[in-house]
Amino acid sequence: MRQWRARCVRTLAASAVLLGAAGFGGQPAAVAAAASSCPLPSGGQLQGIDVSSLNHPGDAPIDWPQVASCGYRFAFVKVSEGSYYVNSYYQADLAGAEDAGLLAAPYQFAIPNYSGGTLQADYAVNNADLQPNGMTLPLTVDLEPDPYVSQDHTNECYGLSAAKMVSWIRAFVTEAARRTGQLPIIYTTAAWWNKCTDRSEAFAADPLWVAQYGVSQPALPAGWAGYAYWQYSATATVTGIENQADADYFNDAAMQLAVPATQSDATGSTVQLNVGSLNAAAGQQLSYTAAGLPSGLAINPSTGVISGQLGSSPATAQVTVTATAAGGPAGSVSFGWQVHGPVTLASVPNQASTAGAPARLQLQAADGLPGCSLTFTAAGLPPGLSVSSCGLITGWLQAPGNSAVTVSVADSSGAVLGTTTFSWHVGAADRTGQPAGQVRLNTAGKCLDQLSAGRAGIWRCDHRAGERWRIGQDGTLRIGGRCLSAPASGTGSAVTLANCDGSTAQQWQPGSGATLASVRAGRCLAAAASRNGAAVQLA
Repeated sequence: MRQWRARCVRTLAASAVLLGAAGFGGQPAAVAAAASSCPLPSGGQLQGIDVSSLNHPGDAPIDWPQVASCGYRFAFVKVSEGSYYVNSYYQADLAGAEDAGLLAAPYQFAIPNYSGGTLQADYAVNNADLQPNGMTLPLTVDLEPDPYVSQDHTNECYGLSAAKMVSWIRAFVTEAARRTGQLPIIYTTAAWWNKCTDRSEAFAADPLWVAQYGVSQPALPAGWAGYAYWQYSATATVTGIENQADADYFNDAAMQLAVPATQSDATGSTVQLNVGSLNAAAGQQLSYTAAGLPSGLAINPSTGVISGQLGSSPATAQVTVTATAAGGPAGSVSFGWQVHGPVTLASVPNQASTAGAPARLQLQAADGLPGCSLTFTAAGLPPGLSVSSCGLITGWLQAPGNSAVTVSVADSSGAVLGTTTFSWHVGAADRTGQPAGQVRLNTAGKCLDQLSAGRAGIWRCDHRAGERWRIGQDGTLRIGGRCLSAPASGTGSAVTLANCDGSTAQQWQPGSGATLASVRAGRCLAAAASRNGAAVQLA
């Protein structure tokens, strides 16, 4: 089902053998026919797919408009695994699915014996770049048999006791809910869950995405009375996707709402927001109610459209919309609504910095409300810098030069409410460098070493001359008048020593987990092997 680390790729069907789980082998003809789906089979259930980088053979893109034309209404997209891998296709796939009209959700493949649940939740959220845009469903945590048993020599439960597994899941769920405001969806199988958590019932409040193939109804893990999503096939043929994909049903006895963006509108303005388009229960007759609306607004109970004219005073509101289907299932979603006054964007003094240095500059705008109520954009920033939607400019300055920066601020209507300009001078850095001594790599206790004039590698840490590195103010690693230089290509490419030229190929910066990351390639420094003299490369 998933793409794991490059050293091991295996289907969930094969993993399930570890548990002796039924239903993951061959499918009955009726189910197999249902999985060959464009057009979708009849039956009325809302259907979706889930994808990872495995669905891009030969770098082939997914044609999301074709997927949507088949009738699929939602998609799960792998964002990350453990706290070491990010799916390079995630951003394009999530945006492509949502642009094609599908509700979408990122999922994190959990590796509970690699790092803690809190860290992996943060890693997923940080890389998911979640935008409450009315099309994104909650984050999902994928819990299934350990695909690396042959490498980590544990078992299908990652070598964790049931108590430790439950503690890990609780940490992930708590942090994900804190960061996103929504309980994450839990993906699992009944067999894995009941074995590895000892039938824990502690997470019944989380929406369940259950996997089981070749059955008329899936077996449920302990604690859940029903599922929100059911992965019923791993062999769906979908127009727009080069190879087979996983296919899923949405339970029409459940309700899942996407979170709309925080609304920010001027006092006295006329607004219209269709919350009725945010549900994953299309086709049902729904009725809507709303609590906490700003003064002057009301919701249409039949369509879910919120409209009206806002009042004249700045105010903040927390709105909760509830959708109820005929027959009982209901779902709620909460979001903020900020009613701002006239906007004043503060001027920014001209900036002067040095190449290779970090930058941090907070922009300011007053609109009668506290906190981040407006959206900032910036054009013309020096290379290496970016601006957050709340106006924080950060990054590492990559090269000397002069930039003319234009900052704009807007609300959710998209109208520009203020602009300001300033210059940013980036001077050349001192390239002499400060003594750093040894640079240790976590490979059998080895150190980065100048093996020859043009070659870097690893050697035992013995304080030899080839291990006496200097760190330049421009972010370079220097030794003997030469600089550690990254190639343009990606993972597996050898790192060399070259004449220092101040380019981004020779700039390095700290990454997560005490790594050194190449500014040019966006990859980390690693050893090709653990023996003395092994090359260093990008990974």
